[in-house]
Amino acid sequence: MDIRKKGLRHFEKSRKGRLAWGILLCMGIACAAGGCAPQKETDSFSAEGAAAASFQDNGGQEMPQNGEEEEDRGLRAVLSSEKGDILVDEKGQPLSDIYPHIYAEDLGGYQEYVRFCSEEGKVGFLSAVSGRELIQAKYADASEMSKSALVSEDGKEKYFIKKDGERLFEAAFADAYPFEHQGRYARVMGRNGRWGLLDESGHEVLKMEYEKINALPDVYGYATGVDADGYAVIIELDSEDGFPKAAVLKEYADIGEVQNGDSFAVVTTKEGDRGVVNLSGETILPPQYSDISFRQLYLFEDYDLRENANFAVTVKSRDGKYGALYFQDNGDRFSELLPMEYDEPLQFSGNGYAVARKNGEIGLVDVVTHSFAPLKERGLSAEPYINDRSVVCADDGKYGIMDSVGELLVNPEYDSVGAYLSNCCEAVLDNKKGVLSYQGKTLLPAEYVNLYDMDADEYVIAEQTNHTYKIFRVDDEAENEDGVMEVLTADEIIENQIDGNTCVIKDGNTWKVCWLDEGQVISEFQWTEPCKCSSYEEIRAES
Repeated sequence: MDIRKKGLRHFEKSRKGRLAWGILLCMGIACAAGGCAPQKETDSFSAEGAAAASFQDNGGQEMPQNGEEEEDRGLRAVLSSEKGDILVDEKGQPLSDIYPHIYAEDLGGYQEYVRFCSEEGKVGFLSAVSGRELIQAKYADASEMSKSALVSEDGKEKYFIKKDGERLFEAAFADAYPFEHQGRYARVMGRNGRWGLLDESGHEVLKMEYEKINALPDVYGYATGVDADGYAVIIELDSEDGFPKAAVLKEYADIGEVQNGDSFAVVTTKEGDRGVVNLSGETILPPQYSDISFRQLYLFEDYDLRENANFAVTVKSRDGKYGALYFQDNGDRFSELLPMEYDEPLQFSGNGYAVARKNGEIGLVDVVTHSFAPLKERGLSAEPYINDRSVVCADDGKYGIMDSVGELLVNPEYDSVGAYLSNCCEAVLDNKKGVLSYQGKTLLPAEYVNLYDMDADEYVIAEQTNHTYKIFRVDDEAENEDGVMEVLTADEIIENQIDGNTCVIKDGNTWKVCWLDEGQVISEFQWTEPCKCSSYEEIRAES
């Protein structure tokens, strides 16, 4: 099986704001299927005409031995083409050999290691600084390397290794997760099929006798799970004696992860009814609901309607009606926010309103007065709030934008309007597309054939009528009056996508890899063929 497509079930840890790296490999690169051996010659992969930008250069330092920290720093990215993947610096200079796959999601922060996939479909580790192979590719699965990595040679038995490739401790497990809770504990499954916790020395600090243990938090001191008897448990990770301790809640058969920091968790009875407990195990919301959806909304961030009431819980009654509750930080109980009388889950804005359906009609609810104003009285219908904005449709089929208090930011005058997935949205008029800002301003007029990367935070790619492309930086709070800045033009953009802070463009007969920062092309270098480049990340050796 191609390891790039395998579900590395417990091993992969996603990072916010990074795209899935399956995209990189849609260019016909075969892995374990054959034809993708690492190439020792990197001449054909070399950059041409690297920009003379001012960056910290890694120079020609001697390579460290396995396990040594590398003090060098710099910017790194993974470049992908039909030949395979290669690690490059900010000037496009190749650092590694060519491999079927290099895990670009491992780059950044204090990560010193980056995983790679060999032609046999095995995983190993490179130096993120030098590109040197540090740990041989012999694993069927491997997590990213922090202080340790979780690996498996046969895809079944799992164990932990140190940065030098040696075992962290001898024990192996039927299943496991990488270390969590700032690297203090790891969830592991014994051969009895039960879960427990180990510390970094391999000591069993919570016996392997639990049906499940939910994810451990990074900072807060409590986790949850279910014991061998089928009862929910709350696990105090940082007890006074230094060992995790579990408290059993015999009235509940399941429990979710801890919510709102160290505040509470959703529990389920054997009958399937849901309620909420605090971390002392006390029931603070009776189990009388068929569904509970926790979300941190900051409902009243602009004015104080409920003292310290910035958490809402959407609840569903046994008869299928929806309502909402709020939780006070200085209290120990939930109180009613909206009664159980709505047909669908409530979609809140940030200023005390919600779009809701009641008795089949869509309207706007005031969470203070509970008044319900059907939008049809204003000749409108509305979609649920996304990022405090709702797309509305007028009786004539035209679309606009409503803000968080029900006022029209954009009058219904467009043929369609997209949701605010970032700080702007797409608007269509007469089959041409433009961009509206979060404040309702027109950033780009509706004159483009197509728009791409509308879910990005900073840039938009616009295709012109002559099928060339422009990249714009959009920010309606920018200093320039228009809130939009043209960054560059291109004949073609690989996959019509900006990957974090990089894009690959075709300018005439030349391919260029461009690194963008705050609307400026900080660096660019030429490449000999179409390729894909990951976002550039800073590499720093951990002190």
